[in-house]
Amino acid sequence: MKLTLAIATAFVGLVYLVIKTANPDFPFTEAELLRAFLFLLSVLGVVVTEAKARAALIARGYEGFK
Repeated sequence: MKLTLAIATAFVGLVYLVIKTANPDFPFTEAELLRAFLFLLSVLGVVVTEAKARAALIARGYEGFK
């Protein structure tokens, strides 16, 4: 299961990179994409703890919690 999620995460990141490279004015930021991906994972039944999710977002520079 972890390998599948790692592959899915890498794929989503690659798709975002390709879209952002082809269209720099893409309306979604990296933080919004990550929030949507975490929501999708939680809908699929993957247990994502809030503390780990917040730590990952903060480590990437997300400032929406302040």
